[in-house]
Order: sequence, then structure tokens, then C-alpha cells
Amino acid sequence: MPVAVRVLNWNIQNFGPTKSGVKRGNLDVVKALAKVVHGASPPIDIFVMLELNTTVDATAVSVATMMQQALAANGGGNWQHCILSPNTGLEYYAFFIRDIAKTVPMTITGPVVNGYKPVVLGGDDVAVTAGEFTAYTTAGVPSPSAVYFPFIQPDLRRDVRLRTFPTWTSRLPVLAPFYIPGASGANRLFPIVACHFSANLFQAAAQLDLLQYFSLLRYLAPGTPGPIALRVKPPGAAMAAATTNSVVLLGDFNVDWLASPNAYAPLTTTLGATAGINDTTHLVTYSNYSPRVQKTTAELAVNAYDNIFWRLYQNSPVAAAITSRAVYNVPEAVRQRFVTLSESVDYYAELDQRGFTSSAYTPFAQDFANQLAGDKSNYINVTGSLVGGRLLSDHLPVFTEITLA
Repeated sequence: MPVAVRVLNWNIQNFGPTKSGVKRGNLDVVKALAKVVHGASPPIDIFVMLELNTTVDATAVSVATMMQQALAANGGGNWQHCILSPNTGLEYYAFFIRDIAKTVPMTITGPVVNGYKPVVLGGDDVAVTAGEFTAYTTAGVPSPSAVYFPFIQPDLRRDVRLRTFPTWTSRLPVLAPFYIPGASGANRLFPIVACHFSANLFQAAAQLDLLQYFSLLRYLAPGTPGPIALRVKPPGAAMAAATTNSVVLLGDFNVDWLASPNAYAPLTTTLGATAGINDTTHLVTYSNYSPRVQKTTAELAVNAYDNIFWRLYQNSPVAAAITSRAVYNVPEAVRQRFVTLSESVDYYAELDQRGFTSSAYTPFAQDFANQLAGDKSNYINVTGSLVGGRLLSDHLPVFTEITLA
């Protein structure tokens, strides 16, 4: 029978000790985030969180553990597992798994070179095809220095005459392969490549252009000889090569997909990828917000930075397709008090560093932060919904369901 894999992609802005509750012992933010994930219907299988805001392994584990435990608290025995990326130099990425019997995380275990397993695949490092991945089934959040999904970088040359590979500036993408036991043999390997591109528009556009030089993506494109294989060791099986007939590329690309589709041409035209989301996902800043312009909570999202792209090999022996997609309107959930925020409004300046700490907007934000914690019998207005939405994140979560035969 076909297997539907449902993926959620969400940049949780500044998710560190304060927002996670590690610092203050206040869990209303992580409970609200978990409620959004739980509220998705059909249920999410893999929740990819960007911007774990620390460069220390132990802190990354502690803040991810708070999120994992909040998910598990009402998860019916699920959401027991989370795998982190290595430190990007600015942040970590986290992958929370609802049910590892359905989507088995395959973490990198080799090849061991000079006593170490690789942190990066591609480029001048270990080849993507040489990477060895093993099913990881231990519950909890392991240290990213011990168990992790690796980074991946360009490993195809722009020009065969050049000896070096294209260079990548800031925050490499992460390769997270999953094994789907219920899918057909050709579709059991399900790689996710998660990205958080530079906040600089020109650097982000350059990173989009470099995606065509990743062999894992390029060999699925039209006119190529075929997909490559990764070496994987599924539960109860030996290490062996498994072909990748599809790949998911997701993240915060920091280039507006709706306003600048041509910037995505290396992905959509060269690589032949399909966009899962065609809607805005990034909340308006306070300096650009006007209640006369943004009259509803749906209008508070003004940029299409977040997306989930999918590519199926053109000659794949089995069918697969995107079967549903959605953007979750977090400010509307705040307006209707589906998610509740109370104690967190007392330290909102720490939760939205780019929005709330602006001296020109502190009184504005404080007034509506008070509204969030006020009379619970009343709806919150649109302005208050923006404040509440940005307390959780300036990005909205995006969902895509991919059905594998």
C-alpha cells in the first residue's frame, strides 16, 4: 500500500534557552509550538526545526530536549526521538520523529577516516556515495558530536577545467536520510536536505544557484543518467547501496519564492523540482506593519521564504507524488487562543530580538503583549495576533505530504 510521509518545516526564530524554557522554567512557548504540530491533520511524521540558536552541543541538546518532551507529552507515546545536525557555526537544525517504525532516521556512521566519521559529505571531503548511514532507534536527543545527520556541500564542478568545487558561504545544508519500511523497495530511501540560507539576499540567491552542483540533487534532474545510491544499514539488515529515487529539499531560503521565482530557476528548471508551497510564510515586521493594510491574520505573512521542494527521478520505477500541502496560520491560532501565551509576554524582548527590542516599537509591542495575557474570554485583535505570532516565530510552519508507492 502507498505510504504518505508528512513533513513539517519551521524556522523557530531564536529557539534557545529562553524560548525553550531552559533558562526560565516557563514552558508556554514550547507547549504552544507542540500544539501547532499536534494540530496538523493528518498527523505530521517528521518535524524539521531550523534555528536552534546556540553554538554549544550541550545547549543544543537541552533546548531540543525541551521541544521533544513537549511533543511527547500529548503525543500518545510518539515523538520520542530527535536527531540534530552538527553545529553550523551559527545554529543547529533538529529533526523530530513521530514514529520511527514508520520513518526510520539513518544517521551517519562512516566511513571512519583517521579515527573519525565524517561531519561533511561532498566537495573535497568524503564523497556522498561513500557515506555510510545506520538506523538509529535510541529514544531522546543524542549529542550532535556523537549521533548526527551530516552536512552536505557542492560536489560537482561548475567547469571541468577547474580543480576546486564551488564554495558555500554560511550554514551548509544537512542531509537527513530516512528509511520508509512500508514503501516499495525503490522508494524506501527518503532523503531530506534541510537548508537555512543566508539572511543576505545576494548570498541567499548565490546559494540557490549552487544547489545544481549537489550530486544528490543533480542526478535526479532531467537528462541525467540516473539517481545515485547511498550506503545504508536499515534495521535488521546489512550495509548496502540503496538508490535514491526522490529527494525533499526544504528550509528557509530567504529569497521570496513568489516575488522572485527566477532566482529559484536552478532548482525548478535545472533540477526539475516541484514547489510544495505557493504562499507567503514570513510575518511582516513592526516597521512595515499597518492595520490598514494587513486587515486579517492571513495578510500578516508578506514574504514567501519557506518552502518544501520535491523531486522524483524522471524514470523512477514506481510512482510518488505530493498529495497535500498547507501553511499554518499561527497568528490566527493566537487570535482564537488555540495556543495560549501568558508568562512569556513578560520577557518578549528576549524572544524576538529583531522585532521587540527596537526602541521605536517597544511600547507598541508591550501594549499588545498585555492583551495576550489578558481576558481569556475575548478574541485577540489582528495587531495582538501579530505580536503573539512573532513571540513564537517570525516564520510560519509549512506542511507537505508526499505519497510513496
